[in-house]
Amino acid sequence: MYRDLSITIISKSLTDRFYPKVWARAEDDCWEWQAGRTPIVQGKTGVHGGYGQFTIYDLDLQKYRSEYAHRVAWVIANNANIPARMLVMHSCDNPPCCNPKHLVLATFSRNSQDRENKGRGGRHLESQERFLQNPEIAEMYKQGWTINELESEFLIPRKTIHTWLKKQGVPLRKRGTPGFRSSG
Repeated sequence: MYRDLSITIISKSLTDRFYPKVWARAEDDCWEWQAGRTPIVQGKTGVHGGYGQFTIYDLDLQKYRSEYAHRVAWVIANNANIPARMLVMHSCDNPPCCNPKHLVLATFSRNSQDRENKGRGGRHLESQERFLQNPEIAEMYKQGWTINELESEFLIPRKTIHTWLKKQGVPLRKRGTPGFRSSG
């Protein structure tokens, strides 16, 4: 579900590109990402989104791709890769925060439990399991639902939906091709 983040070489140029986009205040305050962010949407369990996005060169894929800024901040601060099936959780619950003191490695279950303990909904894990077991999802996509619409309907991250559709062998629509339409 979550791919490991391998930035084999944490170079000065990476940090030089990254940190000017972070508003680093006092040491214990949130350091908010000031560049591009994911859209903020109202879902069934609350408001989601607002995570910083940063472009990295993926050595495994041999191409540039977008990555959550807080994940890159954790990799730079710890000089280590994020293991497979792990995510970087905000202890501050502030999606654009990139302060390494506020970022901890966690499993999807631990992150969901943290969210539930803080009263921000506990249906996300249940929703994801229901989504991954629902054979009609691929059919909904084939009938014209966009990945953004599926994300809003099922409260599942776009990356998860995209990966799941690819694993199911569903041909993905591309911008500018027949059948593609923007949902927003």
